[in-house]
Amino acid sequence: MDGLDLNKEILDIAKTRVYSNLYLQNILDITIQKKYDVIISMFAVLNHLKNTQELEKALMNLKNILTDGGKIIIDLHNPQDSGSKTDFYDNMTRTMEWHYDKKSKIEDSKIIFEIDGKKYIDSHTFRIFTIDEVKQCCANVGLVVKKVYENYDSNKHGSSIS
Repeated sequence: MDGLDLNKEILDIAKTRVYSNLYLQNILDITIQKKYDVIISMFAVLNHLKNTQELEKALMNLKNILTDGGKIIIDLHNPQDSGSKTDFYDNMTRTMEWHYDKKSKIEDSKIIFEIDGKKYIDSHTFRIFTIDEVKQCCANVGLVVKKVYENYDSNKHGSSIS
């Protein structure tokens, strides 16, 4: 198992926890010379891309390091609404607020972690790709979408999001 990230600090943390090849690279500029049977893109990596052209480039880069018959598994953030929620875990509170602009397909999010009385704030901007956009980009680079699941539920096949 290997890993790829464009954040050096995250890779430095990973090096203390895993024993594998870790690459400091952008998904838009992959230069890895290996081939993989399975590639997993977790935690909304593709939502950091700005448009469908970048999405196609990233998918092509993944395809180029995939073995014949290999599979790509993508975790994609796709809410298409605005909202907020708060979760509680032991000594931590996590409050998430997000605003989705339907015209631009951009989501601006703020996450506030409160741990032992200290606040930590994270914010990010995501491009929300519809399932149809992802399917079309996959088709454009020669990838076939086999299954789409909603909310990690294998009984929901992406029916309410398109």
